[in-house]
Amino acid sequence: MIPDFAFVHPDGRRAMMEIVGFWTPDYLRKKLNKLRRARLPNMVIAVSEKLNSSADDFVDIPGEVLFFKAFPD
Repeated sequence: MIPDFAFVHPDGRRAMMEIVGFWTPDYLRKKLNKLRRARLPNMVIAVSEKLNSSADDFVDIPGEVLFFKAFPD
């Protein structure tokens, strides 16, 4: 799994971000499977509200899931 972004705090903490903004049902299924297998608790998953998905689709994904309306800043 190669995340879209990686962040490093000056104290050494690391976080990664994966943006889920384009999808087909097959793409979303594969993306969710990759996130489950990666088991990265320091992952932030940014999900477009335009997708046909809900927080329930991400309930068993480690990390933080945030939904956005427009492109995240």
